Amino acid sequence: FDALEVRKILEDELQVPLKEIFQDLSVFELPVAAASLGQVYKAKLLSGEEVAVKVQRPGMLEAVTMDLHIIREALILGTSPPFPEDFQSSCRGMLSVIDTWAGRFVEELDYIQEAQNAIRFEVLMSKISVIDEALVVPKPFTELTTRNVLVSEWVDGKKISELDVSSSEEKKTV
Repeated sequence: FDALEVRKILEDELQVPLKEIFQDLSVFELPVAAASLGQVYKAKLLSGEEVAVKVQRPGMLEAVTMDLHIIREALILGTSPPFPEDFQSSCRGMLSVIDTWAGRFVEELDYIQEAQNAIRFEVLMSKISVIDEALVVPKPFTELTTRNVLVSEWVDGKKISELDVSSSEEKKTV
């Protein structure tokens, strides 16, 4: 989705003109990362803090819910004749998987829940000294987070595939 749509989503979700939150709105022209569920932008708050701004694609919840409903209905059809018993059994098994998995997947679309999970994860990991020293959990800005927008601390990093594991310093990073 394009920059105009991103800005509209941000203003609708945050209910404040973006210039009252971010230093430079041009950062929303091009995402630093994009995936099937949304896009991520690197921005600076007026306070000077660098943040990651994750914006969910419009209509994702509706699309995912519809897809899950269609899959579930197809599986229900497959649980009875005229289909062979082994096929029916497979459909019942997959129906159980979908019923278990669907709720968790829909939760992943709620960025408020994601922010709460990050806070809880950081608290739990901070109690384990060997992990706490090695792990950085980006701090979510809950006051700027909605169901469809997640603003969190920006953390510079490297892809694991870019690390030189022959270097003792980079081994510590892994």
